[in-house]
Amino acid sequence: MDYQEILTESVSDEEQRVFLKFCAIEGCSNSVAHSNLVKKVGNKALSRHTVDYWMSKFRSGVTSCKDSRGGDHQDEARKAERIEKIQAELATTKTGIPETTVKRILKNDLKLKKLLGRWVPHELTEVNMEHRVLACKENLRIHKKTPTIIQRTVSIDETWVSLYMEPDKNQMREWRRSDEPPSKAPKQNIHGEKRMLIMAMDFTGIAFWELLPEKTTVTGEVYRKFLGKHLPNWLGTRNSQHLWLLHDNARPHKHKDVKELLAEKGISVWNHPPYSPDISPLDYGCFAQLKRELRGIKHTGWHEFERALKAAVKKLNDSGSMNAISKLPKRWQAVVDSEGQYI
Repeated sequence: MDYQEILTESVSDEEQRVFLKFCAIEGCSNSVAHSNLVKKVGNKALSRHTVDYWMSKFRSGVTSCKDSRGGDHQDEARKAERIEKIQAELATTKTGIPETTVKRILKNDLKLKKLLGRWVPHELTEVNMEHRVLACKENLRIHKKTPTIIQRTVSIDETWVSLYMEPDKNQMREWRRSDEPPSKAPKQNIHGEKRMLIMAMDFTGIAFWELLPEKTTVTGEVYRKFLGKHLPNWLGTRNSQHLWLLHDNARPHKHKDVKELLAEKGISVWNHPPYSPDISPLDYGCFAQLKRELRGIKHTGWHEFERALKAAVKKLNDSGSMNAISKLPKRWQAVVDSEGQYI
């Protein structure tokens, strides 16, 4: 390596900025300054973006060639000052510090990550969280005493369905070459009436369900009839008569006729706190998968929809994925560990 190569390799970024300062004094354009820099130091030259930045600074009257933007050139006192300022102003992001520097400090110095927020069903209060913890602790106590109770549990919940449900984003993904545009899927102008689906899940999968007539919602009387119609057959398949039911605190579920029926059948009820779909098996382990099987299909009527629903239920049960009941103890424990937060 001759002396010219040695000198070229030894040129620092600050020395290149000094060169740019002279270019600014001479009135060179940014492109000429960058071109001259490349001719002098080759691949070691500052990027065009950096040249533009410094030429602009020199033209605005800045005289220093030291880089105070961060990285290896930032002195520790200035760095600490900026970290403190970012911490103090993080909520408003009005720091007056360049965005790139803010991101670098947040990532490298504060060790923060920018995570996507997630929707939660309800803004839990301290009282809500306390109720969730107490209910889950009691359920865990019962389960610890008799672990097999979970295998004798049925969970019941309701959801709305319609003749046509738009496919979700994942269902619209397709394999294409990198130079191919994605296909277009126009929104369907189908506005069929909704109907309420009541569904029950036990330890082995979806146990029984019923699609209510149009314009019918769940009342205490409707729920009582549903239980009276389906529970006897389900109870007949159980070896033990002491069974457990998990449903939420909706008013129809607490109707006096419902309570009388459950007492008559000798069925106990699990504790379930308000605003807690994350510990309701059908909510966290069934409805989304079931609707995914039905989305994007144009059903001509409710008879056709019901046939598709039966096929979807069979498919999910056969897949072995309808095992949400078995996950209840772990989810109860997760609520306790998180002090009542959503899991």
